[in-house]
Amino acid sequence: MKKTLSILLALVLVIGLFAGCGPKQSGEPQGGVSGNSAEDTVRIGIVLSVDSFEPMTAIQREEQYILANVFDTLLELKDGEYVGELAETFEPNEDGTVVTVKLREDVTFHNGEKLTTKDIAYTYDHMKDYSFYANDATYYDHTEIIDEYNCKIYATAPNPLFMMTLATVDIVNEKAITELGADHRFSPVGTGPYKFVSYDGFNNVMLEANEDYFGGVPEIKHLNYRIFGDEQTMTMALEADEVDMLSFVQPANAIRFEGNSKYNVTWKAADGVKLILFNTTQAPFDKKEVRQAISYAIDREAITLIVGEGKGKAWDAFYSEKMAGAPDYDALPHYTYDLEKAKELMAQAGYPDGFTLEEPVRVIQTEEKMAVTLQQQLSQIGINFEVEVVEANTLFNNYLFVLNFNMMPFSLSTEIHDMAYVAQYYDGLSQMPDMTGYKSDEVKALSQQAKETTDLAERKALYTQIFTIAYEDLPICPVMASEVAQISKVGLIDDEKVSTEIWGTNLHWEK
Repeated sequence: MKKTLSILLALVLVIGLFAGCGPKQSGEPQGGVSGNSAEDTVRIGIVLSVDSFEPMTAIQREEQYILANVFDTLLELKDGEYVGELAETFEPNEDGTVVTVKLREDVTFHNGEKLTTKDIAYTYDHMKDYSFYANDATYYDHTEIIDEYNCKIYATAPNPLFMMTLATVDIVNEKAITELGADHRFSPVGTGPYKFVSYDGFNNVMLEANEDYFGGVPEIKHLNYRIFGDEQTMTMALEADEVDMLSFVQPANAIRFEGNSKYNVTWKAADGVKLILFNTTQAPFDKKEVRQAISYAIDREAITLIVGEGKGKAWDAFYSEKMAGAPDYDALPHYTYDLEKAKELMAQAGYPDGFTLEEPVRVIQTEEKMAVTLQQQLSQIGINFEVEVVEANTLFNNYLFVLNFNMMPFSLSTEIHDMAYVAQYYDGLSQMPDMTGYKSDEVKALSQQAKETTDLAERKALYTQIFTIAYEDLPICPVMASEVAQISKVGLIDDEKVSTEIWGTNLHWEK
């Protein structure tokens, strides 16, 4: 099973789960699982403020976690290699700009429609119509349909993220989209191992096993996602036996389950970095010396202990070493904790006594602890500010995506394992929202070169140059690499040991 997050989703979504604001209710779901045996049902707790359950408009990570069970992609990235999912075979040309595909002929959508190349073309042709997929759409040109099961998919230009798009964009059914219209938003139709049954409008989503799934019928017949407004309430529900498992639990709420014989706790790399976004178009953060001073004033080891409860690691680079083309970490310059250096840079920037921000530093709930810790640490160089917690959609629409903020403690994904993905935060070449206002012609040119070559050593050298410049200019200040916990009742086994997503096909109860 694959990760279904689109490239844009991974670009813009926080690692620490959105702070939901939905109702907190308990009891059996409407149309629920009370008639099902425990052996064929898993109740999964999730923090979410529901907006959509269709892949084109479901921008929240947790919505996509649910949809990972409902939809499939053409390809999937597995252990660093592309393999077919809906594609029986595929063959890229030499520069990766044309992929010849033969579809599986045994795939049926949940509405009974057979999967054909028309669905492939429809999905990719309509990416441009959704802001969520707008960035993915820039890599795609058109699909040439040969027959029902054979096609050629064309890129706009050589770009490693084109193949990634084929492995991350969920394939939808034209008939379902057309006939259901707006109702598709809460009645999605995919080809995946689970069918979407219902969302009660409050706190329960029901999925049931797809008995016709080409990959085999899942052992767990029913997935019941229980929606909570915050992580603390969700973990209490696990203790009260209202749910069977949780994923992506932050260390502060997961530590207490360790050593308890009733639960399995598995720590997993969150494939993401906690960091600070700077609005480089707004004083005082338009001066790189201020940004550098802040980086020197951060005690990353202390933050890892306080915010990460000792899980994760201090990390001052916004990328993962698992990414294709990743620089050698030791070959890059680094920021160390140095208050004197920080004060010296503040003086050079014209702020020898520091400054107080007029507007609060706004964060979502999951970043509040880091924001408060930074508030304490940065006061040592005279930087003072208030912290305001806001709901996720408000933060994105009113502040982050319109550059209406000063600085923002945040978390960003690194789970798209190619350096072209993180470079988009600096190069200005993509359609992703501008979250820092940073511009560099040199970075833009280097990034374009890196996208146009398939030579991994050459790409690594180019990205080393890019991230050396990013270290100096610092529009983004990385702080720590995150770890999160998956917690389940003893007896519930998840065969997936690495990913934070919960896929029903990997779950089973011990006999």
